[in-house]
Amino acid sequence: ASVNLDPERPAPIVGWWSNGTQLLDVAPGGAYRLFASQSRYLKPIEVGRWHRQNYAAFWLDPYSARKEQRTRVALSKIDDALVVTVRNFEPMTRSDPPPVAEEDFVIGLWLGAGGSLDLQPTMRYHFVAPQRPSEGRPVVIASHRGTWHLEGGRVELIPDSPSVATVLFEPIRDAEGRPYMRLRGVEGVLDRIAERSATPVAQPPSSPATPPNTSPATSLGNSPIVQPTSDA
Repeated sequence: ASVNLDPERPAPIVGWWSNGTQLLDVAPGGAYRLFASQSRYLKPIEVGRWHRQNYAAFWLDPYSARKEQRTRVALSKIDDALVVTVRNFEPMTRSDPPPVAEEDFVIGLWLGAGGSLDLQPTMRYHFVAPQRPSEGRPVVIASHRGTWHLEGGRVELIPDSPSVATVLFEPIRDAEGRPYMRLRGVEGVLDRIAERSATPVAQPPSSPATPPNTSPATSLGNSPIVQPTSDA
């Protein structure tokens, strides 16, 4: 209950609040996002601004003209654990890092006989096809970009260009049955060689006047991706 809270030392609000089903991201800059699941990579069901009322409560103000959608969130303690209750959801507890999502296991840089694939936490990707001898092989698009998501446990690439078909990568489990140790595509197998930060950042809009980049995707810094060798 709020009577267990110290008004002289207000409890922290900023962080990730989770009840195992829903997820609430209370950001330091005053914004919040409410998710229907534990994956922060999916579209939130509500976004808006938050402000603190006092040591025992804060408000969620969605980006909506309907004032009745404002929600007062009370802080309390259950068995000495700080919790918040948002609407009719189960109580949520706070943590600094967000809960691990399935997408976290595939975000990063993948490289192998199947090409190179950069899966970004912004849910954007850059795929570079492997270099192969042209003789006897159909012409393929060397590089494409777009958005990605998980569909039935598979990585689905949705290219920006309507002329490029959707691409699927199947996870390969290891001997212990853990998924996403490797990815198999139509061109071959990929291994993750580098992980990205799991914190999504804003993606600057691309200029339509800029010609598409057909060079290999850049790595986690400014280092170029080493092109995969062709199959023997």
